[in-house]
Amino acid sequence: MKPQPTTPPIFANLSIPAGFSFDDLQQMHAAALRVLDQLGISVENPIALDALRAAGARLEGTRAYFRPEFVQECLAVMQAQWAAESVPAKPRERLTFGVGDMCQYYHNPHNDEIEIMTTANVIEATKAVQAMGESGLGSYVPGVPRDVPAQLQAIVEYRIGAEFTRGGPTL
Repeated sequence: MKPQPTTPPIFANLSIPAGFSFDDLQQMHAAALRVLDQLGISVENPIALDALRAAGARLEGTRAYFRPEFVQECLAVMQAQWAAESVPAKPRERLTFGVGDMCQYYHNPHNDEIEIMTTANVIEATKAVQAMGESGLGSYVPGVPRDVPAQLQAIVEYRIGAEFTRGGPTL
């Protein structure tokens, strides 16, 4: 039996969702760090842009980019705050995993490439979110299919939610 690697602090208090391995979590975390560093996020609010600049984000126009070290430091601060909270979580409380429902890009785990979100990518990502649902996690359909005309994107997203989710929120 292969020994489980030492748990990095980011995963310290998390159980591994059904259908995922420890290595899967590490791969997703590394991919998220890469996306934040290379693609960043669009921020339209000038006050938020100023706050992000002051905090150390790199800005190009209305895009904010985050160094992996910066993200790790922020996560460490959040975890320290969570650990300091004296109210324990209720045993059956549902945690909503918010991956976002307007994702325009997709980290393809099969080739480690960042791609434009397609209908097939949205379906695969929705299935991954549903697999995590068995551990009490949920989310919206995690992306917008950009391989269909803009006028149809919301309809296709809704159809994917109706077909591939089990009673949770879809839009």
